[in-house]
Amino acid sequence: MDTLYLVMPAYNEAANIECVIRSWYTVLENLGNNIRLVVADSGSTDATHELLLQLQKTTPPD
Repeated sequence: MDTLYLVMPAYNEAANIECVIRSWYTVLENLGNNIRLVVADSGSTDATHELLLQLQKTTPPD
């Protein structure tokens, strides 16, 4: 089966990124196993990258 990738750009979104990721993850989780959320951090100068790394550990891909 094919995999759907949802790509989300992010730049200095530390204040919002956790809520957005968790919300989207819940939606995608209900759609099936072959859907992936990919966040492209575009050189953020705040804590966006660090938060994404933490979320990656607590939000499994399957």
